[in-house]
Amino acid sequence: MKKILLLTLSLLALSCSKDLDYEMVDFVFIPDNLKIVEPTGIRLASNIVNNEVDVNVKLPADGTYRIKILDLTLKTISQEKLTAKAGDNLIKVYVNALPESSFMVELLTEDNQLLGKETFAITN
Repeated sequence: MKKILLLTLSLLALSCSKDLDYEMVDFVFIPDNLKIVEPTGIRLASNIVNNEVDVNVKLPADGTYRIKILDLTLKTISQEKLTAKAGDNLIKVYVNALPESSFMVELLTEDNQLLGKETFAITN
């Protein structure tokens, strides 16, 4: 798990705007508000975000995936490559560099196949 954590800390290699920080979180269980029933997807702990938000990404296989944050005009604000294992992966996303607004977060494969998306609003 430490190897996965070190690999995922190579953050924001393809950032298009302000830097956001991502952190893989070791876990023993998945909280109810982050459980994903489907075989793949993304779930945020809350759709109203202040400085950070916990995110569960459920993946079909070990590998490299991409997380994108888009604004209301669907312009990419940030994107990050994520190396993670199959199944549930908890991530803490720090969004304090973003302005108060609404955003969409997408989970994609390396070949841009959409695995899931969620919307959230930032309040400071």
